[in-house]
Amino acid sequence: MLVSNYESGDFRILEDLLRQPMTDDEFHDLGFSVEYILKRNSTSDAEASLLLLYEKTPCSNCRESFVRFLINMDKIPDWMRSECRYDANAGTTKQFCEPAYVLNPVFRSIDPKHPTPTNR
Repeated sequence: MLVSNYESGDFRILEDLLRQPMTDDEFHDLGFSVEYILKRNSTSDAEASLLLLYEKTPCSNCRESFVRFLINMDKIPDWMRSECRYDANAGTTKQFCEPAYVLNPVFRSIDPKHPTPTNR
């Protein structure tokens, strides 16, 4: 219902739900719902909900999606950026380790896939 009728402020309802006690399965299901809503209604209103989902989700694949949404909204906190470098999910880790590798000229200079003026 929230997907097709989304209005600004609806994420406050979801945030309230995410603060309630629930089983891992219920939490996981609600996380799928949030992901479904965001794929169709991109909004920065979801920041608090995404942070709660990241902290409480039992699923590393879902956590990767929540991190990606936060990155795309430019709302990812520094503590999460640091923590994600050590995440169990390779996709989550990759979002933070590869950019540092690609942007670092020391590493690029020895990697032909990432040329610098010295190795073109």
